Amino acid sequence: PNEPPVHSFEPVTSWLMIDADRRSGFVLGNDFITFHTTYYDNHVSFISSLILGLSKVLEFAKPSLLSRIGLRYLDAVFPEKSETIEQYLVKELHGVD
Repeated sequence: PNEPPVHSFEPVTSWLMIDADRRSGFVLGNDFITFHTTYYDNHVSFISSLILGLSKVLEFAKPSLLSRIGLRYLDAVFPEKSETIEQYLVKELHGVD
């Protein structure tokens, strides 16, 4: 009754597919598909790349169920010489003084 729990681990296989420039790609696992990119100027080019790649992945992977789709993005901010990074962020993200 007071014995510690026994943990078990199973190997997980995932596949990484990236473009020739190594700027965009997909990671496929048994229960997920992830798109990653560092190369887009706006949401139109991002969505176009996502849809094109996802359609190719789904054409060959043919999953029987998709239970959810998530989106997470990070934008790089490069202030001009006369600007500060704080001008682009809400006060709560300015950091500690």
